[in-house]
Amino acid sequence: MKKIVIITYCTSSNSGTFLQAYAVGLIYKKMFPQCKLQYIKAKRIGQGRRKTITGRISFLQLLITKSISYIRNRYYLYLSKKYFPSFPSMPSCFEYDEDILRSIYDNNDIVSVGSDTILERFSYNGKVGLMWGAIPSKSKKVIFAGSGDNCRLLYSENREVEIKQRIESFDFVGVRDGMLYDFFVRKVGISQSKIVRQPDPTYFLSLSTFRLRESLRRELLKYNNLALFHFDRNFEFRSQLSALLKNMGYKLITPEYDPCCDISLGVISPFEWGDLFRYCKVVFTERFHDTVFALRHCVPVINIDWNKSNVSGEGKSKRTEILKNYGLDSYHLSIYKSSDITEGLMESIKFLIAKFDRKHISMVNELQIDILYKSVEKLKNVLE
Repeated sequence: MKKIVIITYCTSSNSGTFLQAYAVGLIYKKMFPQCKLQYIKAKRIGQGRRKTITGRISFLQLLITKSISYIRNRYYLYLSKKYFPSFPSMPSCFEYDEDILRSIYDNNDIVSVGSDTILERFSYNGKVGLMWGAIPSKSKKVIFAGSGDNCRLLYSENREVEIKQRIESFDFVGVRDGMLYDFFVRKVGISQSKIVRQPDPTYFLSLSTFRLRESLRRELLKYNNLALFHFDRNFEFRSQLSALLKNMGYKLITPEYDPCCDISLGVISPFEWGDLFRYCKVVFTERFHDTVFALRHCVPVINIDWNKSNVSGEGKSKRTEILKNYGLDSYHLSIYKSSDITEGLMESIKFLIAKFDRKHISMVNELQIDILYKSVEKLKNVLE
């Protein structure tokens, strides 16, 4: 019986983050049905800190926001404990006990890093992240569909020699996004033959995995103009954009709480969230997994960046990368100032929705699933 430990993000109240961790576990279970699977629940630096809410918001809305956020966080911690058997939690990817980590490596057959944006930085306060795996051990070391978001931090750290040594110590290196692939190959000097391109692990999950509760499903079926609207509360022009979309005739729904939306679901499970896209005409979002699941449901998605730090100097991010896979580069828009929200933006949105080719998207979905399954076969050959 193989003993496997997965190092990934799985404690935040983010449905996509949860589902990528869940999918990675299922993939290992498929490869090794009798394996013993555990997680190191890594956390990003600063995860859990409360954000400032920008724009005008009433005291009541602030109270509702904080209350729902608290309930949501507690609910996701419960789900994390239920679905992800774990070792003691680490304060963050860069705050960990080296002796405990060494013991974990020594007592497992496979140590798997990823998926999601777990490779977005190499070090913090002089300490290398636990996910970069240079601990000598007999265990097999895997990077599964790793992502570096926009790779800004990796480029700025100038630690290519150390990164190369650590990456070359892995038995299998799977990367999700072209940006991380380019960083490893062009900047770090990793051989292309060392790296396997892998789609997001959530492609492993059949859409039949997801189901809204019946009462909510019946309620949403009453509307034929639902648009998912999902943005960080610090998006300064959120209310202005939502007003424009409402003027276009859309009824806005969010899986969390947003006073700019017509329907705020507040707290739903990741397995309900994955079904929500089925009931939407279009999705407006800044989030990677919203984009993935909209496309998996063959629903038009307009991805909007509003924070320049979320994209590389070339304007790329993990969101532009997933759109590129589908030939939908033009479905990425930027709103950096109030004057960007115009009738011209409305016309651009109408044009993008009208030309959305569902048949093509369905074909790409099948291709992504096929690529993921083939990469898993390669991984199994390495691990057996």
